[in-house]
Amino acid sequence: MKYFIPEWDDRVDPEYDFTTDSHSKKHYEDPYKNDVYIWNIFGLDKVPIDGVLISRMKIIENKNKYKKILEEGVHKFLNLPKDFEIMGDCGAWGYIDQEEPPFKTSETLEYYIKCGFDYGVSIDHLIVPAYYKYKEKRWKLTLENAREMFELWQSKEHYLNSIRIIGVAQGWNVESYRKAVKELLRIGYDYIGLGGLARAPTGLKSDNEDIKTLSNVVRGVWLDIRRWMDETKRKVDIHVFGIARPQLIPLLMSCGVTSFDSASFLRRAWLSAENNYQTLEGKSYSAIRIPQTERSPRVKDIENDTMELEKSALQMLRLYDQGKVSINDLMKVLNEYNNMIGQRPEIEKLYLETLRDMPWKKCPCPICKDIGVEVIIFRGNNRNRRRGFHNTWVFYQTFREMSPKILVFTSCTAKKDPNPNLIPAYRRYLPSPIFKVFWENTLDLPVEIGILSAKFGLINWRQMIPNYDYKMQEKDVPIFVEELKEKLKRYNKIFFIGLGLYRNVAQKVKEETNYKIDIFPKIELTDREKLDIIEYTKQVKIFREAITQAIPERSRIIAENELIKNQHTLERFL
Repeated sequence: MKYFIPEWDDRVDPEYDFTTDSHSKKHYEDPYKNDVYIWNIFGLDKVPIDGVLISRMKIIENKNKYKKILEEGVHKFLNLPKDFEIMGDCGAWGYIDQEEPPFKTSETLEYYIKCGFDYGVSIDHLIVPAYYKYKEKRWKLTLENAREMFELWQSKEHYLNSIRIIGVAQGWNVESYRKAVKELLRIGYDYIGLGGLARAPTGLKSDNEDIKTLSNVVRGVWLDIRRWMDETKRKVDIHVFGIARPQLIPLLMSCGVTSFDSASFLRRAWLSAENNYQTLEGKSYSAIRIPQTERSPRVKDIENDTMELEKSALQMLRLYDQGKVSINDLMKVLNEYNNMIGQRPEIEKLYLETLRDMPWKKCPCPICKDIGVEVIIFRGNNRNRRRGFHNTWVFYQTFREMSPKILVFTSCTAKKDPNPNLIPAYRRYLPSPIFKVFWENTLDLPVEIGILSAKFGLINWRQMIPNYDYKMQEKDVPIFVEELKEKLKRYNKIFFIGLGLYRNVAQKVKEETNYKIDIFPKIELTDREKLDIIEYTKQVKIFREAITQAIPERSRIIAENELIKNQHTLERFL
């Protein structure tokens, strides 16, 4: 699974002075150019996200920003390389109260392509309780928009080669979601987004299997998608919009979800009343609130001596961090300050817990290591957003423990579909019996699937490619080795199956890096240039079992149990 974070201007000044609470000169010159995002701080190799989601309704709020994105493209604007995935949607929450979305499909697709998005989401209209009287109309409109976008996308090779589109399903109960998903599959979508679930209950223990809960909807649509995949041998990706709930990750894995987005852990740093700072152990702490007097509407009318007390609170907190004052001395100052600005008295207990445990000192993330105690101070965007980056990092570590980033890949084949048009890579190679066996044994696994092409290098299973006639040469090996060294950096585990020069590439990458690469078939068969289909099928079964073993036990068991349960309840759902 991949985690996308929404882009909501969450940038910080990299040279912000925490002692004087002042921005750098570069910030004032051009904040869009000189302020930094989470990926600039952590570095692309270790950033705790897999992609970015940009909502159109959000960016049109700022005309200058919107203009820059249209001129530069999303990757350049965000200072991200072209291979870092960026998804675009229209931001349905921003027009939820309008009769119809304010965008048209044709100009939306052009906008996606002009901006350089990797994924473009069809225009949907939210179906939530406050608008249930319009549910049928919004449901039909969402599907009509999806159909129109798919037909338009297929009409030009330029569109096919520029972007992958995602068809959105909306609904008010499980049945309406399932009906929408079936229609999206019939239209031809292989990436389906489930919208309108951000505020739905989790519902892991729901007795009513048709009510709109996250678990009910995901389980329900997976029945139809899994059946479709079994019948057509076509892989379908699923994106769930607006959710990041750790307790749901095993279920999402077991039900074929390949991506999701959420900013909840980031924004909890300043929106949560108490749980502003997360830890790897699962414990949450309250940040110490010391608002900036001259900027806070809550304290701006208080007498000037508040500013002196504010400075004293900051100074004492830093001295406490250095072990130079006691917790009691610090709490006296904080309590006096809290009383003056009108903080609720029960906050004292939460502060004591935070200060006794000093969680920022134990955290290995770059934020806590860099700014130390400043991360626990609830004060201004430059601290609060950095704490949000820390929270996002904590969530991502938990997420990756449950759902490691696994890549499985094989080599391209000489036998190909001769279709002269652009078609997905997996369909290009499916005429080969060897590739067909690989595909049928991996398409249902919660992993990323790649193909090492002699012509195009390492490509995603869904990349649109033309027909070609080229075999890998010895001279290509070092080129592909360097390419894979770069592309495989962020994977926790990698599996390759293949022979010949393609295997040599994988072997050299394994030898020259510390990447966890498992190569098949095993050594006793590597002297062969190719295997017959019977022997290859045996090797692929071993390959699949090794991949399955790399999936965390908890997730694998839940996946197996859920599939069995779904088979037993198939008749009732349909």
